[in-house]
Amino acid sequence: MKLLIENVKIIRPNEVLKGHVLEIENGLISGISKKDNFNKKDYDKIIDANGHFISPGFIDIHNHGNSGFDTMDASISALDNIAKYHLKNGVTSFMAATMTSSMDNLLKAVSNVKEYINKDMKYSNL
Repeated sequence: MKLLIENVKIIRPNEVLKGHVLEIENGLISGISKKDNFNKKDYDKIIDANGHFISPGFIDIHNHGNSGFDTMDASISALDNIAKYHLKNGVTSFMAATMTSSMDNLLKAVSNVKEYINKDMKYSNL
């Protein structure tokens, strides 16, 4: 599927592009073009962003938790809720962090994170 996002401000590392469109093919960014350098007939779907910003997903490199949930809870449910909160706020990845605790609690938390990473994620449920 080819998707085009138009009327959007595209945040890049050192600039904000205006007057461009974002092209997505099969779920991956395939290009950024000037707004006049594309043919709408080439796309399966076109989204008008109404002048809003679009940026890459943010990565939280040290996160104990949020929304009343913590990595130390050592449960899949806690990590799911942490991830849901992040996704609502533009964070697409996070590094689950532990805190000072007994070795047993740390091993449970780390083992749970490993299980969470390896489980079959159903993103439609997030």
